[in-house]
Amino acid sequence: MRFYGFPVAAAATFFMVFNSQQGALADDSNFSSAQSVRSEVSDSKNEAPPLIEQFLLNGNIKEGKQAVVKALSSHPQDDQLRFSLGVVQVIRTMEQFSQDICFYGLRQTAKEGLETPFITIAVPPNRKANSISHQKFQQVIQRVVSGFEDADKTLSQITDENVHLRLHVGLVKLDLDGDGHCGEREMLWRIYQEFHHNPGIVSSNANSFVINFDRGDVHWLRGYLNLITSFLDMYLAYDTRETFYFVAPALFEKVDDLPTYFTDHKTVYPIESTIFDAADLIAGLHSVHWNVEDRTYLEKALIKLDTVISESRTSWKFILEETDDDCEWLPNPRQKAAIPGMAVDDDMVHMWTALMDELERILHGELLVPFWRGKNTGLGINIRRLFLEPTSFDPILWVQGRAMTPYLEKGRLAKSDIWKRMERVFGDQAIDFAVWFN
Repeated sequence: MRFYGFPVAAAATFFMVFNSQQGALADDSNFSSAQSVRSEVSDSKNEAPPLIEQFLLNGNIKEGKQAVVKALSSHPQDDQLRFSLGVVQVIRTMEQFSQDICFYGLRQTAKEGLETPFITIAVPPNRKANSISHQKFQQVIQRVVSGFEDADKTLSQITDENVHLRLHVGLVKLDLDGDGHCGEREMLWRIYQEFHHNPGIVSSNANSFVINFDRGDVHWLRGYLNLITSFLDMYLAYDTRETFYFVAPALFEKVDDLPTYFTDHKTVYPIESTIFDAADLIAGLHSVHWNVEDRTYLEKALIKLDTVISESRTSWKFILEETDDDCEWLPNPRQKAAIPGMAVDDDMVHMWTALMDELERILHGELLVPFWRGKNTGLGINIRRLFLEPTSFDPILWVQGRAMTPYLEKGRLAKSDIWKRMERVFGDQAIDFAVWFN
């Protein structure tokens, strides 16, 4: 069974960038030759592998976290260990989320799966699933938020500019179903290969695929953690109970608090090649008029989105200062990416910097998002007030424009051609690069 989860840090974008480069990766020789050269560079350094790698490769994520915590308590100034702890906290949160979803018996939603720019987690089927409720689902989401916030706090304490973490990313194993065992199919490279049916990724590729995460990547990861949890905070801010009970019977094996005739998976108006019933989806959409339940989550989300921008700036500051060229996750224009077929130039960096500047001004209310109704009104939406003065969330009324009325102001408007400018620089891979750059 497949589950479309969250864009969790390196693994998320690892899959995303690979997905965008399937043509380049389809040729084993291209991938293997590129990575074998980089592996030789890595091996020539004769570096001892980081403490966490043995645990990641054996699938003992929980034990690895405990080992790093113990080591860090004895060496509290060691930022190498602190970086390791932040990474293993992220991976353990991913693993726990998969186990939670498996515990509640997530169902396969489509025969071939659905494309998504985020991480794909292969959750095994659970024929003895426990029933889920809205409260239990909220607790699952809360655990993800708490886990990623803990990792962000750990990473925020790193001060060593030379910190780095060399990992065989594709060989990482996760205990996705919580059975205490990690089979070969629970390795990251196999999850990717199986989901995308890409025969170009084989074990020899995974064995040689090494990424040397460095100080710039510390801030890249912090940015992603804040981005993910900001969206989850937005979700938690609203009362989503009614919508949950319209949608959950199609997603999970057993759902509490509903009559059996809504949970027996019999469809009235089935959608071809999926398990969804059109009637349920329409009812679910109709129910999305969410009232604010806890506005403090929206205030937290705004702070986190601001952090995403500041961490992106800091990340690129360190990346642009690098003079080495060693299995780079996110390279500067003078370096090569560890992922074949991906290159960064000066125009891309300048465009991204300008985009972050503009988004920051929008978040601060200094620029208004142009309102799409009326002719030459000069009105714009103050996005900051959406977070600080929230009303109910209704996507239909948002698109129609009526729900934006309380946030309309006269002022300086953001440029509406931002995406066209992105495409001029990044070409048809603008989305891929946006996910990669963070």
